[in-house]
Amino acid sequence: MSTDEFNNQVIDAMSLPGDDEEIQGWIATTFGRLGAGAPIEEPKEGTCPICSRTGQIAKRRRNTSYANDENNWQVSCEGCFEEDYARFQDLWDEYYGSRL
Repeated sequence: MSTDEFNNQVIDAMSLPGDDEEIQGWIATTFGRLGAGAPIEEPKEGTCPICSRTGQIAKRRRNTSYANDENNWQVSCEGCFEEDYARFQDLWDEYYGSRL
């Protein structure tokens, strides 16, 4: 099952009459992030396209929620992925902190 299919099932299951698009977007973003970091394929030996280090490279779900789902994935080593994840987590924390 793709991430989009999973998100749609979650939204369908949680939808309440009268929900607006912002709430639906929050649900998709929140539950989409549950899969962040999970590689969709077995890591393979190779060179990271970001840092050029040699090691285990995998395609992983980023901590993002772009409308174009291709932008929500990153091929990299674990270290580059962790840096990317942390950077976007800071941005999400700042965003949600400003919404309260």
